[in-house]
Amino acid sequence: MPLTEILSSVKKKENGIKISLKRGSAKTLRPAKKENGVKISLKRGRKTNVKEIPRGLPYKSTIDGAARGRGQGRVYSTVLEENDDSTLDESSNMLQDLPSDTLLLLQSIQQSQQCLYVPLKRNGSRLVPAVLESQLYSKLDASDTGDSIATQELHDLAEENKIRRLVPVNCQDLVAWMETKHYISAVIDANEYGSSNETSASSSKENQMSSKVISWFLENLSKWTKQTISKEALKQEWSMKGGHGLDQGINVLIKRQVLLPYKTNTFLFWLPHWGTVLSSITEAQNKVLAHIKRSHYKELAVKKIESSHYTGGLSGSFVLHTLEAQGKIQVVTRPSGRFAKLPKV
Repeated sequence: MPLTEILSSVKKKENGIKISLKRGSAKTLRPAKKENGVKISLKRGRKTNVKEIPRGLPYKSTIDGAARGRGQGRVYSTVLEENDDSTLDESSNMLQDLPSDTLLLLQSIQQSQQCLYVPLKRNGSRLVPAVLESQLYSKLDASDTGDSIATQELHDLAEENKIRRLVPVNCQDLVAWMETKHYISAVIDANEYGSSNETSASSSKENQMSSKVISWFLENLSKWTKQTISKEALKQEWSMKGGHGLDQGINVLIKRQVLLPYKTNTFLFWLPHWGTVLSSITEAQNKVLAHIKRSHYKELAVKKIESSHYTGGLSGSFVLHTLEAQGKIQVVTRPSGRFAKLPKV
């Protein structure tokens, strides 16, 4: 139920609690210290504390019309009954359930040609989307405040098990984020692919064991929201019976390429094909950079980058955007078109 409907449905009362929603920036509604933001003022005949709407409230979901650029400083007000705590709780819960700006941005990139797609093992024609961390930051506010808000939102979304962070070893430029539902699909596919390739009599029991371990892993995934997981953390949740030890379970997860050994008794969350995808990104970026360096004017037409074919089926738009987001190229616009060149040192 939209917030505007919640507010309009509540009876007005002269001596009640007044709620005022003020319009924020054209981009999003955010709490602010001064006039620019969204706040709920609780008044009961005298000044009381001010409670802020949770950060990340989508602008479009709150004020119709203003999201399309109509109306400046528009205010929506109503009065809640003084003892109507249930209405306040319901409104607060609905606000908390609204997606954050960062999640909406991630989903938006996933639906564009700038998205990174990871092929599944069992069905290579199916792909699961991911977004590089540098892509997210490049589209958000470039200020320190914007970066800190995005970082906090990413952390919160990970803690809620809505997204997963995939971190390659010693390569921060290729850190990626993926919605948890897509990560789960890839894990299930990895197990099905592994099981389909093991058809011997002895493998039948191993496949049964593998399916149980994968099921256990996914059931407990919400408890492991960091980019790495320790053997001790796995041990705390280990509940397999029938003589199956934790070491056997870890071996299954490594064999299915769901976990990658990282440090002593520590593992990275991983996926089949993920290493290949990362290599393809590096190769594609190096290809573009080499072309720019070899060109006479030390620049390359954006159209040429976008229309070129790259290893792993990467789109030209993705390669261009990641290079620009990581500061490896600059895009300039001239009367004859847009061109990519190396940044000034």
